[in-house]
Amino acid sequence: MATLENLPADQRAVLQLVLQRGRGYDEIARLLSMDRAAVRERALNAFDALGPQTGVGDQRRALITDYLLGQLPPRVATEVRDHLAETPSERAWARVLASELAPLSHKPLPEIPTSSA
Repeated sequence: MATLENLPADQRAVLQLVLQRGRGYDEIARLLSMDRAAVRERALNAFDALGPQTGVGDQRRALITDYLLGQLPPRVATEVRDHLAETPSERAWARVLASELAPLSHKPLPEIPTSSA
């Protein structure tokens, strides 16, 4: 696992703009003259580098990344949070990442539920 300091500059910059400046993927894309997908890819790559090896699939990791970075519409964020409550492996991966990112964030990260039981 990498640390925030060891991330490539472009990945670290995206995380800093989202977490410290409260910017969204669309706004970052405009600022950096790139498309939204490229910004999101940098965030996903950063999370993959920061997080532990996991069996959580690509699509679920992407949703968890977007959830922790506050980039989902409310209805989808609720669905992701509810799924985290039911899935220990996803919840564990999200917790590790949240602990890495919390010191960087200017506001609390979204809730990671303890479990659905």
